[in-house]
Amino acid sequence: MRPHIYSITLLSSILVASSLFASPALANEIERADTPLPNHQSDAVTPDINIDTLSQALANQQQSDNAAGAPSNSAAGPPDNIPDPNGDFLLIGIGVGITTDYAGADNYDFLPVPQALGSYKGIGFISRGPGLAFDVVPDKKDAKVDLIFGPQFRFRADRNNSDNIEDAQVAALEELDTAVELGVSAGFQVNKLLSDFDNVTVWVDALWDVAGAHGGAIISPAVTYSTPLSTGIVARLTTGITYASDDFVDTYSSINAANSLASGLPTFQGEGGIRDVNGSLLMAFDLDGDVRNGGWSIFALGNYSRLLGDTADSPIVTETGSPNQFFGAFGIGYSF
Repeated sequence: MRPHIYSITLLSSILVASSLFASPALANEIERADTPLPNHQSDAVTPDINIDTLSQALANQQQSDNAAGAPSNSAAGPPDNIPDPNGDFLLIGIGVGITTDYAGADNYDFLPVPQALGSYKGIGFISRGPGLAFDVVPDKKDAKVDLIFGPQFRFRADRNNSDNIEDAQVAALEELDTAVELGVSAGFQVNKLLSDFDNVTVWVDALWDVAGAHGGAIISPAVTYSTPLSTGIVARLTTGITYASDDFVDTYSSINAANSLASGLPTFQGEGGIRDVNGSLLMAFDLDGDVRNGGWSIFALGNYSRLLGDTADSPIVTETGSPNQFFGAFGIGYSF
């Protein structure tokens, strides 16, 4: 896991929003964020931004300028110690997000978004919704391609508390158990694609419920492009899709006769398939103007997901909600 400048989750369970967070050190994780939090299920993805290439390029530029007799600029110059690609670091932070009551809702609530991100002896980890994802493949300094692979787990608490659901008909449906999902994340990151500073990350998350809440699987491939806009600002654009199994869609989208009678919604039987397409934009800002030296940073994230297939056709969406799902977050973090 490469020390990186900014990363966020969401977009873990976060509803469809999952995990999201900004960091002055960068990890090879994966947003979609899927950034879930209790009672908010939307899967948005969040990968990482490779920064050691930026540090090295800026260092080379500073050396060239000094050799040519150009005046030195301490604000743009590299720190004395360029971080080791597999060096230990930790980011902790907190933010506030706004997301739907449940997947398919059109009502929104505010919620806290805590975050942790770090690396220890080459093993990276990052918050993914209510859960963690790991990258166990150490990165090599100045490598063109970095591999990403590791286990992950998360909790999915969609519609597990009717008191937190504003819509009366959906609140009348049977409460769902909290899912415990285990799986893997795998992919690769290509560095220096269009410049010495950017990268593209391609990965897929695969999770299976082991607690019997939905008993199904959810698979989320995504692509992220990350680039610094200056020594103090980093941007990241992510797009992806989510595939859900029959059991997953049946649990969260079907309505049996008993639930129809209780809620007034028509009966419905959902089947698996493409659950959504999504995209997000992250902007991260280092508060001292230099992303290479750690310290305080802030981030802003926007995520949009469009529900598809039987998930979108469920009366939970067509009768009371919306297939358009939004997530936003703003937060602050500190890395050391």
